[in-house]
Amino acid sequence: MTLLSVIIPSAGRRPELLNKAIESSFFSDIDIGVEVLVILNGHDGLNFDVKSEYKDLRVKYFRLKDGNVSKARNFGLKHSKGDYVRFLDDDDYLCEDIAIKQYLEMLNDYEIGFSTYSLEIRDSNKLYNKVYSFERESFIIQAIEEKILAVPLAMVFRSSVINNVEWDIFCRFPEDQGFVRRLAENGNLKSVCSRDIVGVWFQHEGERLSLAHPNSWFYENKFTTLKELYLNLPNSEKNDVIKKLYFKNAWHYYHCGFHLNPWIWIAVGSELRSVDPESKPNTKFFQLVPHYISPNIIELVLLPKRILFYFFKKYFFKNKVRNL
Repeated sequence: MTLLSVIIPSAGRRPELLNKAIESSFFSDIDIGVEVLVILNGHDGLNFDVKSEYKDLRVKYFRLKDGNVSKARNFGLKHSKGDYVRFLDDDDYLCEDIAIKQYLEMLNDYEIGFSTYSLEIRDSNKLYNKVYSFERESFIIQAIEEKILAVPLAMVFRSSVINNVEWDIFCRFPEDQGFVRRLAENGNLKSVCSRDIVGVWFQHEGERLSLAHPNSWFYENKFTTLKELYLNLPNSEKNDVIKKLYFKNAWHYYHCGFHLNPWIWIAVGSELRSVDPESKPNTKFFQLVPHYISPNIIELVLLPKRILFYFFKKYFFKNKVRNL
């Protein structure tokens, strides 16, 4: 029997949601066994009440002193025994019929190493959005693309392709995108995408939205993983399409993060221009400016306006979440 390992990091603060996530990991009527590894981490995880544990022999509980979601996932990987691996957050849940379809698709094609389906963003009362996964020409293009859907609950991995890939324990967000990009550093592998909704990315009403207002480090982490992927690709993979996509997304992070930490992004802009003196952000405004004018100069001119707009959006976002 094929075994699927579902790894769920948890701080143990919401046992009712954790149990829902565990429950959604199980299914029947197909020839796949399931083991669920719950990695309780941090202070609250260590103090998790055993009376709240999901009673099923297929569920294993582990405790880690450090409260770190990436450490918990790495720990789960080392202790998993499955032929396939799925990471699930403790407050999200899967849709059984589509999850079964995703597993069977991989089971019926042994060349598939990675699968991404689509998801809904909702709380218990309201659907906020649907986020769709889109097929790309290759896995490397899929990984280097900014619009990659790498939310853990949407993804399933063949364990043999990720046995030498770890989650970055120093990156809290977006650590999932970084994981997929590190996987792509090993080269192309067969991947599949689907617009079918496989799970729900759950939001906590009146408390927060997972889609938080990003800081500079959010874009810095994105740029770092993008750069590392591009630099570690063999020269045979660095064709014109890959190079163009790299600069497009690198400049995108630069523009999104510049007003949040100008000194960091001035260095990034100078670095990108040193490699390609004519490259610049792919927006209409920047494209209209002659290429010999540095994007850094343009960003510095726009800086006061962008800072004011940033604080306006941040204030609006906080009030929107408070009024949910």
